[in-house]
Amino acid sequence: MSETNNMVMTPRERAHAQIDRCFPYSRPSTAQQQTMEVIRAAFIELAHELVDLTPPGREQSMMLTDLELAQRDAIAAVHHG
Repeated sequence: MSETNNMVMTPRERAHAQIDRCFPYSRPSTAQQQTMEVIRAAFIELAHELVDLTPPGREQSMMLTDLELAQRDAIAAVHHG
């Protein structure tokens, strides 16, 4: 996508520019990577324990999805914090 200084951007160009701003890549530091691994290990351990404690079904599936989302948010907090 190209941006020109004197032209008005179309809605599609604005959307592409916003995507470029919202999806940057930055490599986590070594300390952040180590913290992320601890977080992943804790979530994996919790997920295994909860699967053993709960009956299979819709709620268990939703629980695992929610754990995945919580793990993602925890890792994002480390990476962006």
